[in-house]
Amino acid sequence: MTKWMLKPFYQFLIRNGLIRENYLGFPIPVGTGVFIFIFTLVFLFLQMPILEPTLLILTFVIMLVSAGLGWIDDRFGNHRSKGIKGHFQSFIKRKKITTGFIKASGGLIMSSFVSFMMHSSIIWFLTGTLFMALMMNFINLLDLRPGRAIKMFWLLVIILFPFLHVKNMVYIWPTVMATILLYPEDIQGKSMLGDTGSNLLGAALGFWYLLWVPEIMNLILLLLLIVVHLYAEKHSISQLIQRNRWLYAFDQWGRD
Repeated sequence: MTKWMLKPFYQFLIRNGLIRENYLGFPIPVGTGVFIFIFTLVFLFLQMPILEPTLLILTFVIMLVSAGLGWIDDRFGNHRSKGIKGHFQSFIKRKKITTGFIKASGGLIMSSFVSFMMHSSIIWFLTGTLFMALMMNFINLLDLRPGRAIKMFWLLVIILFPFLHVKNMVYIWPTVMATILLYPEDIQGKSMLGDTGSNLLGAALGFWYLLWVPEIMNLILLLLLIVVHLYAEKHSISQLIQRNRWLYAFDQWGRD
């Protein structure tokens, strides 16, 4: 049944030229985040009578913008410029607007809008903006090996659980269910979330954490995100994972 549901999405990606070599050099469809986007919105629409209107609208805007920005990068990006720094340097030094620059700047604008809607304090507004923007890029950084981004998404959702009221689970479960359906193909390296999926998952996580997790905990997580991004600008996340026994075990889980 899962393959029956996903087959049209894979065919759509292939028809639109969204094929990219995975880390082993095999061509696979990229951008399966399209499925997460549609699956989530369909189920939220079906549950609309019991959802809070403002929260539903914000969720729709966040998913549409984050997935749309990721789709632009998946569809039209050449991926020569690497990292946030690389995209902004291309713009500043060569006056070149890359799809990565569009994705990063668009994500920052969206994050500032969401944070503005949620915070009255300028300090927490700036903190929330940076937190959500970096969370989006963090999941993107992980989508380089099969299953890595989805497993980190699940881990962060599990950490989120103690702060959730039961009634708020309705906003989360459709996205989680979509990743569960995608996981078998993703972990086998037969498809890739792409920027469409990793952008969406990161934006969703950032939004949920800003909504329901205490600000002090988000501040701690923000510091960790900053450290990870500074490290990733000069070093390989994959090599770091390979050198750490626990990270490597988590990364390999499901692939064997």
